[in-house]
Amino acid sequence: MPDAPQYVDLEANRLQARPRKIRHRAHRNEPLPTLKISARRLSDFSGPRRKKPPVNRQKRELAKLLLAESELIATLMRDAALRAAFEAGAGVPREPMSVWTDSDQSYRFTELAPKHLPRWHKLSEAMKMFIAFDLGMEHRVCFSITANIDPRMIGRWATAGSDIMPNFEQRIRRAMKRQGISSLPFAYVVETKTRRGSQQSRPHIHGLAVCEDLLDATRLKVALEQALVPGLTWQGRGRAVRVEPGYDKDAPIVGEFLGRGSWMDYIIKNAHRYDVRLGKRRVFISHSLTDLIREAWAVRRED
Repeated sequence: MPDAPQYVDLEANRLQARPRKIRHRAHRNEPLPTLKISARRLSDFSGPRRKKPPVNRQKRELAKLLLAESELIATLMRDAALRAAFEAGAGVPREPMSVWTDSDQSYRFTELAPKHLPRWHKLSEAMKMFIAFDLGMEHRVCFSITANIDPRMIGRWATAGSDIMPNFEQRIRRAMKRQGISSLPFAYVVETKTRRGSQQSRPHIHGLAVCEDLLDATRLKVALEQALVPGLTWQGRGRAVRVEPGYDKDAPIVGEFLGRGSWMDYIIKNAHRYDVRLGKRRVFISHSLTDLIREAWAVRRED
């Protein structure tokens, strides 16, 4: 008796022969990782190992990005100094944000053009803070912030297992609301290391604020005192919190700009040094300041 005919499912074979597409799932804990400058460790992320972000690779990418941005800042400031020199030579008034003005002939000698500048979504937190600082200095409304933090508060939060950065933000936000400056543009970085980063220091913050009203700078100082050093006495007020106008170097024209580049390096100098108490967050930029930064960068890029 002849064998029964064998029917071949051609559609099934075709589907089996089709190569499988490998889908690379994005890490849930990895939103724009190289743009965040805060120190981090693998232990800061929960979940199984395969779902944790590649922290070491992120650190290497961040180091390259910060180096490139540091070089970009130096070039921007050289171009700004050149344009200011042209304005001074022509006897025209000094104008804020004059880096990309087309009213003079300095474009023949500057190193950058708007097309050379990176897009907004490629800027790190450090670069954004520099843009804010430069914007405030150009309009003479920039104030630098240095504030100590009562270490007893940190001790209480750590003992209770509470996250430190959310507590900072909440206390500062409430104090600013009481002073009527909730929408004030400002940013800060929390530090717990000495200048060289070799030893622990008293927790403190470095930052900046854009205050068009001088009274807002005073209100910010009072708010920071209430939020970060609640037990402050009258004798210690001069040292605990300082909110002072930003200033450029004394060198004419050149010093006005070149000194600004070193400010970013100072304020983020210890952001990459890990402190288990702070976790993976130590940078805060307010929404109102982010809006100003985005607008200022759009002006420079001529978007």
